[in-house]
Amino acid sequence: MEQRSGRTQLRRSSAFRLLTGAYLFFRMAASPKLPFGAVWGANLDSDGKFTLRLSPIVRLMMTLDDEMSLDQERLVFNEDRREKFQKMHLEALGKRDQLFKGVAILDAAILLLLYGRAIEVPGLGINLIDVPAGLEIATTLASLAFMFASLAFFNEQAYLAIVNKFGEKFARPAGVDPDFVNASEGYFEFFLKLYGSQMNIWRPDVFVPGRGYRWFFGSLLVALQLSLMALLVLHLMAIGAACASLWQSPSAYYISQAVAALAVVSNAVGLLVVFTMNVSFSFTVNPIGPSPR
Repeated sequence: MEQRSGRTQLRRSSAFRLLTGAYLFFRMAASPKLPFGAVWGANLDSDGKFTLRLSPIVRLMMTLDDEMSLDQERLVFNEDRREKFQKMHLEALGKRDQLFKGVAILDAAILLLLYGRAIEVPGLGINLIDVPAGLEIATTLASLAFMFASLAFFNEQAYLAIVNKFGEKFARPAGVDPDFVNASEGYFEFFLKLYGSQMNIWRPDVFVPGRGYRWFFGSLLVALQLSLMALLVLHLMAIGAACASLWQSPSAYYISQAVAALAVVSNAVGLLVVFTMNVSFSFTVNPIGPSPR
């Protein structure tokens, strides 16, 4: 069961996960027999410890599963705790969406400042090119918004992993697909599940799709991913054009150049946060584990 849980994290991703590009595209070739982002190591120490390669999200899910195993009477990880995590996930979801909307608006402002300089600002009687430090301000805000949006996205995915783990625990005794449990209590991207080649995550499907279904909806998902990925590329191109313009602009105390450097660093941090979400790192596993106090 645990081997499936990591792989299903990909299918539960939101549309913004497609937008940022990191989480749906790189690891599609993960082994079907191992957790998504986890690969067993071959070295086993004499004391029983061994190494395991895990992504940060899978590490969180497996750690939570270990913590849940200590709470046999469900004094901590109960229905009340589950509802609190669901509430926090909705808050994280709203924060993430607001930040990504801000990135889109600021990207539009950058493009207008770069290529619409002759446009007159209504009510001010000046052209966009004459707006004091307009490009510097828009570039700084867009870069910082992208960085914080990436962090908010990572945080939202962590809450989503916790909520999904609760759903698995509650659905496992009945042997039902936990996606249907989670979808009844929070926002769920059903099109990712409907378009997939397999519907049930724990057992063989009752209705196995044919080649036509797999090819059609597989192609549709690829086209959707590419179109949304283009938004990320557009953001990076807008930031790149702005940085090039700022780097060549004469400014007092090299303010424009400092803004360009800040934009490069902020966007690089945002990309690294998202792109390393499903990258596996080595961990030493202690088979004894913690003991309850």
